[in-house]
Amino acid sequence: MSSDNVLDFFADIVLDFSSYFTRDLFRATSLNTFHRCEEIIRFTREMETSGLREGAISSLLEELHWFGRRDLVIKRGFVSEWDELEYLFDEKTLSSKTFAVARLHARLETSYLRECRDLLEKEIKDGIATPTKGGEDLLKLSELFYSHLINSGHSEEEVFRQVGAILKNRLTGTKPVRILQKFFAAFPCRLSKFDAYVSAASELSSALPSDLATGVTGKVPPEIYERHKGALNPGDTSKSVFLLKDLEAYDFGDARARAEAKLVLARSIAYTMNAHSEADWVDRMVIVRAGTADGHAIVGPLSPMRWRRRVSDKYANKIVGERVSILLGNTLLPEVSDKIRKSITEYANGFHADGLSTQLVSVWSALEGLLSRLKDKENRIDEICEVVVTAQRAAYFRNMLQWVYSLHREKDPERFADIIKPIKETKSELYRFGLAILDPNHLAVSKDLEAFMADRPLAQLRTFRLLTKLKTAKSTSTTLDGHDQKIIWQTKRIYLERNRIVHNASPSRNIETLLTNLCEYYLSCLDVLFLELVRNPAYEIGSAFQEARLRQDLRKRSILDSKEISAMLGFSLVA
Repeated sequence: MSSDNVLDFFADIVLDFSSYFTRDLFRATSLNTFHRCEEIIRFTREMETSGLREGAISSLLEELHWFGRRDLVIKRGFVSEWDELEYLFDEKTLSSKTFAVARLHARLETSYLRECRDLLEKEIKDGIATPTKGGEDLLKLSELFYSHLINSGHSEEEVFRQVGAILKNRLTGTKPVRILQKFFAAFPCRLSKFDAYVSAASELSSALPSDLATGVTGKVPPEIYERHKGALNPGDTSKSVFLLKDLEAYDFGDARARAEAKLVLARSIAYTMNAHSEADWVDRMVIVRAGTADGHAIVGPLSPMRWRRRVSDKYANKIVGERVSILLGNTLLPEVSDKIRKSITEYANGFHADGLSTQLVSVWSALEGLLSRLKDKENRIDEICEVVVTAQRAAYFRNMLQWVYSLHREKDPERFADIIKPIKETKSELYRFGLAILDPNHLAVSKDLEAFMADRPLAQLRTFRLLTKLKTAKSTSTTLDGHDQKIIWQTKRIYLERNRIVHNASPSRNIETLLTNLCEYYLSCLDVLFLELVRNPAYEIGSAFQEARLRQDLRKRSILDSKEISAMLGFSLVA
């Protein structure tokens, strides 16, 4: 590959992270080492005021230690600093560990992002990364960079826009490294000033002080109004146009989020005095650089709850029908049916909540309300982690296969179907694809798929990663064990976030990612529960999940004993 090709590869990766159309497994990025340090420092400061227990920090420290040792930016630019942290960690006291984290954070604060950009620049300049050699490092560095942008305050909308404007639409012949540097420059580490034009209920005028917002109905500068009249004149006579001036933000998307935060606060205060207040606004806001007409009409980001499970309507309707029949029939124990209905209703309440904090608390309540207490577990969060790990282990390779399949199919559905048509063992297109890439008996079809996706390096990389994980019984077992541990850490982090919101009204900046993961955990637990209840309607909920756990324990043993692909995947491709 050339430098141009690797730059395209990088652009596809970042676009994949920031696009709402990306499969959720690939979209939700984790914190990098710098922001993990920041998270621990924040938690340490909050412990005295929030009512949170010291023990909760242990999982964050354990996770930081595991990820930091694998962070390419740390490994290539901060080796001595990390060695010093490990030395202090060996003292095993909480105070020495938190001191070590604060010390590392101070070292990384001014240079982590710069080192990450330098490493990416070297990858582009060398131009040698391919999906099967070097692509993994490019993917990891891209994720660390993207995670840094999002968790520093930049918006996904702006990242998506700049990938298209700078990387994808670059002029032929322009040096790739120069283009990359221009892309980096689009995300400064300083705040800028923006103005927001919002079409909102006239009633908001009494809730918004004049120094915060000014009514500008009929007074919007013509160069802005003519470009964005659809957003500023929605045809609703109850709406007026307000100008929120001099918003300090990192980019246009961040400015929109900050403008909406002010409107939410004003509306919340209005509710304290008037329960019938109609202080709403049009979702599409016009955001411009302060004092100029340079800007965009931006809609609010889609809630993570609405990213979930994008499946065909036909399949969705089939599953919905089956589950309604189960819950409304007379086959389940009454207490089981009642508990599931209450849990699903609580989950659905999240769809009608305005804020991510409220949505997260609703989904967590749905998850915890679904899971029965276990007599042999003293710690409630350990009970929840055990069930979530069971459900995620069952879903892991099915999800990986589904999403790699989607990357192939979306290129040209008809051509893709023709390529895998010779496989006759199953009628399922997904399973035919699985057999094509995993069964040596279909090597010819596999080669045709490789040629079909020759111009899609990201899809090739995702496929290569799946095949690597399933290459041997040991690699499969190691992958699942590692995934289990990450699920435990993330579940505990989500529980900590729930407590932050409930006890301290203090959500984290990365709450969007946490909600994305939580929704996946809840829905996968629901999948496992319904599957077990179909097999044995007489089960109590606790027994159903214990049965599911037993299945995964037996599968873990069979992976090493039988080495069959169905055991590795957790399901049969011939069905």
